[in-house]
Amino acid sequence: MRYDRTFRMAICAIAMLVAIPATSMAEVKEVPMYMLGYAASFKDSVAYITPVHLLDTVTIDKKTKFLQDRNLYSLQLQQYIAETFGSENALTAVLYDTKKSRLDKKAIEIRNRIQKGNSLRIKDADYRFHTEKWIEPEIVSTDEEAEETTEQKKSKGKKKRNRK
Repeated sequence: MRYDRTFRMAICAIAMLVAIPATSMAEVKEVPMYMLGYAASFKDSVAYITPVHLLDTVTIDKKTKFLQDRNLYSLQLQQYIAETFGSENALTAVLYDTKKSRLDKKAIEIRNRIQKGNSLRIKDADYRFHTEKWIEPEIVSTDEEAEETTEQKKSKGKKKRNRK
């Protein structure tokens, strides 16, 4: 029974060794990209829209075409809105595309939707994003993870014994 459990754990560890590098090593490339920022502060009933502008180099995933570290660009806009307009709880979104015309259309759509709803005022935010440097995540070896999980299980077992 004990050997069966050890055998299963060894198979899982080998599977993780094979699967983790394949999934976490995203192939990325640096390309120029147009960006548009949108922020909405429902507390103040204001929507902020940045102009569409070109970033020289951003990192995208080759397979999915997703912008790497999208959250950092959104955070840039959120910090700018908080510092400039004093709206600390603004929800932000960053739209990006390789073609400026598509983002211009999207900006018009957003403006029309806001004006149609009559719930938010539109303010232009004169903000330009700056490029974020993408850092490839490190892979933690499964041996260290296995040791950590066995130590955690041991400490949980001790806690259970102490409760009884």
